[in-house]
Amino acid sequence: MKYRWVYSKLVSDAETFRKYICEETDTGFVVEFEEKDAAEIYDRQFRSVIDSQARGYCKRLADRGFPQVFGVCVESGMIHSVSPDGLECTGQKSSLKKIKNQSKKYHKIMSTLNEETDRKLAETPCTQSVKKSGGSQFKRYDFISKEYNYALSYHFRPAKSEGAPLVIFNCWMRGFKKNGLWKKLKKRDCSILVLDGVKTDFFGKNGIYESVDVIKQLADSLCEKYNADKNRIYFTGVSGGGRIAWISAYKYPEYYACIVPAMGSLTIGEEPDYERLKNVPIWIAQAEDDKIASPLLNDEAYDALKKIGGNVKYTRYEKGGHGISPKFFKNENWDEWMFSQSLENR
Repeated sequence: MKYRWVYSKLVSDAETFRKYICEETDTGFVVEFEEKDAAEIYDRQFRSVIDSQARGYCKRLADRGFPQVFGVCVESGMIHSVSPDGLECTGQKSSLKKIKNQSKKYHKIMSTLNEETDRKLAETPCTQSVKKSGGSQFKRYDFISKEYNYALSYHFRPAKSEGAPLVIFNCWMRGFKKNGLWKKLKKRDCSILVLDGVKTDFFGKNGIYESVDVIKQLADSLCEKYNADKNRIYFTGVSGGGRIAWISAYKYPEYYACIVPAMGSLTIGEEPDYERLKNVPIWIAQAEDDKIASPLLNDEAYDALKKIGGNVKYTRYEKGGHGISPKFFKNENWDEWMFSQSLENR
């Protein structure tokens, strides 16, 4: 199977992809590769990111529908993303022509951004908001971290009262609705932060992945603004969002009261020191037949944490593939378990 990706020259270095480039314009370039080369393309994406202000703008615009990287399968026309685990299909169809037109539109917007527009957009909610049943509403915002030059789009609904916990979910609003979290969480008084699919797609000079540092900065700012209980910050996520939950707890074990990663694993590029997570309550959800995120890493983590007396639960389904999250979040009592956790109880 052959794949074609469209990259923007504003944030990607064409020379890093030179051996794969099949077409090049003033604003971007197209790379073509076989499925067996997906891992190398993933690695080159990391190395091609231009470390400039455009990097932060890119992340913000990506979450608003202008992604830096567009990938399509030549044979099927299906859009794919590439991750350390391989190619993942988004379930959407497109054409290379449409993708290239979107990339040109993206490039035009990117080239007009400057620090002033960056500041205004960071301080103003999006005009788009997501309505929910029961009269509640999530508003969409941008969090700009100048320290990391990183832009993070998110949806947020504050709690009704001060001193309530903060629940973080990572895997888009549609995942938040589809997987059944909102049905359970709307019955509780808590602030809810839904991250727009933050992945481990940016390495940082300050250790592991800087995206988890930016998430912590955002959580700190929300806790301060809405007087949330910093002893009860809960992190859950699906797929790449589950991986971010793992890494966040690994890097900041004294910050998160518990994590609930579904179909995501602890991958940090080296052998984890599970002693760091010994006191972090963790509830893992995984399927044995998951072909996208192998259960082996979660099996290893569970066994290692159990061996050292860690506070860990594991819901492991025999079947369900990379789609067990609705079953887990709708049927298990993860919410009761989660809200019983607090840093004060450790």
